Amino acid sequence: MCVTQITSWGVVYYAFLAPLQIAWASGSSVELATAASTAAQLVSAFVGICVGRTIDHQGRTL
Repeated sequence: MCVTQITSWGVVYYAFLAPLQIAWASGSSVELATAASTAAQLVSAFVGICVGRTIDHQGRTL
């Protein structure tokens, strides 16, 4: 399930050309915008895991 969610969100995100629009708006290269977008998604995924573990450990929602 996790792999399916990651793959589907990645396909949907990149299908709408978000990195290309970011590159146009910021004046940077498409490669840099794609790398930054990918890095942001990876950071979000790891932070989500940490937050989920914290919520599970405390036994309540924040």
